[in-house]
Amino acid sequence: MTQPEQALAAEDSYAALAPIYDEWQERYGAFWKAVLPRLEGIGPSFLDLGCGTGSLLVALRRSHPDWRLCGLDGSAAMLDHARRKTDTITWIHGGFETPVPGTFAAAGAFFDALNHAHQTGALGRICTAVARALVPGGLFLFDLNNELGFSTWWQTPRAYVGPGWILQMEAGFDAATRLGHGRASIDRRGHGRATTEVTERCYADDEVRAALDAAGFTVEATEPWSPRPNDVPGKTWWIARRLR
Repeated sequence: MTQPEQALAAEDSYAALAPIYDEWQERYGAFWKAVLPRLEGIGPSFLDLGCGTGSLLVALRRSHPDWRLCGLDGSAAMLDHARRKTDTITWIHGGFETPVPGTFAAAGAFFDALNHAHQTGALGRICTAVARALVPGGLFLFDLNNELGFSTWWQTPRAYVGPGWILQMEAGFDAATRLGHGRASIDRRGHGRATTEVTERCYADDEVRAALDAAGFTVEATEPWSPRPNDVPGKTWWIARRLR
């Protein structure tokens, strides 16, 4: 197997989170609801990188029944939940660089999905893969946790409680290495405890611009942003266009 195939064949780190993911989001502020209004007018086709359980794409399908929609995610467990919601969307199991069928008018990567690409050169490779998946002039929209977000949100333990489950999160951010490390522990009644660990990189704006430029994009807008009211703008919203 190639290295990407070996990585996908490894244990699914999101398998423990997948069964409670949608309920957790709904109870504590679904991220996709903040993203959805920002996608108006980008059709008629859209690729969601790191689509998770597919809630954003399912909402887009309801409002745009004629759009061609595709979701890509590295977690088979999360995609299992997405597939149960609808078969009118193309669901693909793979990493961010996985080839997709056809080309799209727009692509997105949300909920700090691209911060997970912490290996050296990963962001540039992803931007190149996204450019291949877009039509000339196509849009690439995404958010990244910025330094304010890491220094604020990744320093305080958090606990979330739902019927029959408890989700506890611990995280820390090292400003010297610009890496954040987090652990989520999920206790589900009748299923015991499971954990998932993540590493994310805090990208400087210059790094992001350089990766986009090398892949043939021009940056159209950036904006400090928070998906939740009355919270710090710990994310940066990016809009880039593939050059014709």
